[in-house]
Amino acid sequence: MTKTPENPFQAFLDQSADWTKEMAPHMERFMGGNWSSAEWMQGMEKAMGAISKEMLDATMGGTASAGGLDAKTRLLVSLAGFVAQGATADAQIKITVSNAHTAGATEQEIMETIATMSLLGGMPAMTKAMQLAADALKEKDDTE
Repeated sequence: MTKTPENPFQAFLDQSADWTKEMAPHMERFMGGNWSSAEWMQGMEKAMGAISKEMLDATMGGTASAGGLDAKTRLLVSLAGFVAQGATADAQIKITVSNAHTAGATEQEIMETIATMSLLGGMPAMTKAMQLAADALKEKDDTE
């Protein structure tokens, strides 16, 4: 890494991007020459494509843990964690919102999850996460 970010999530993503550059230089075509965290996550999403509801159910839902949490609930819990930690992981929040919506979460359920976490993450985190969620849902609508 060439710089030391203050945000630990950013540091992790920068390290992941550096590792990917070394181990899989062919990924450059998905990154478009920009390896910052948001572009890196978008490039990975582009490379993998949208995750289907069936895949989310198989990997995060009842198939993975019979009788346990379904994919929608797991994704909403993940979203709550991101907000409680201060909503510092922009790309991850947007991807989680998009996947939660695909797994069956309504806009209201997503927004209520974020609002509830204002008690732990604070109002600035809630406000930022609400905007990121709105952006993710709009981008999702634009591509469908």
